Amino acid sequence: MRHVHKNIVQTAAQCPPRPIGDNPPLGPGSQLGPPRRRPPFASPPSGPPTGLYSAAQQFIVGADIDHTDVRISLPIIFDDQVVGYLYSSPIRDIESSSATAFSQQQRWTSMGIGLLCLLLASASAIAWWLSRFLLIPVKQVMLGVSYLSQGNYDQRLSPQRTDELGQLMANIDHLALTLSKNRSAKNR
Repeated sequence: MRHVHKNIVQTAAQCPPRPIGDNPPLGPGSQLGPPRRRPPFASPPSGPPTGLYSAAQQFIVGADIDHTDVRISLPIIFDDQVVGYLYSSPIRDIESSSATAFSQQQRWTSMGIGLLCLLLASASAIAWWLSRFLLIPVKQVMLGVSYLSQGNYDQRLSPQRTDELGQLMANIDHLALTLSKNRSAKNR
C-alpha cells in the first residue's frame, strides 16, 4: 500500500503509525462541523422489512421481524466469528402503483418469453420434420447412384413421390433399366 502526501511517496512500512486519539475534534468550532442528522422519514422506507440482530439474536435496528416469518437470513461474519444477523421478510402487499405496474410488466414479459420459447420449440419440430421429409428421398437417390456406380443395375428406387425428387428417382430407375438391357445385349 502506498501513501501520497505533498508529492512524497511512502510505503505503508515507512509511514509512522498515527495514534488512535489523534483525530481532530468534531463539534461547533471544528472544521468539519457537527455531524448532520438525517431528516426523519414521513413514511417508512419502501422495500422489504429488514432488521439487524446481534449474535445473541437480540434486535438492534430496522424492522423487528417475527423469526417464524423470516424468509432470508444472512449471518454477518467478522474475523471468522458471527457478530450478527440480517433478517429480511418479503413484502406481502404491493402498495404503490409503480410496484403494481412493474409486477404486471414482469408478468407480461414472462408470458412473452414463454410464448417465444414455445414458438421456437414448434419451429424446431417443424424444421426437423421437414428435414426428414426431404433427406430420406435424397439418401435413397444417393444409394441408387451408388448401386449404379458399382454395376448393380437390378436395384430399383421405386419412387412414390410426384415432385422433383420423385422424377429424379424415376429417371435413375430408367437409367438402371437401360444399362441393364445394354449389358444383357452385350453379353449375348
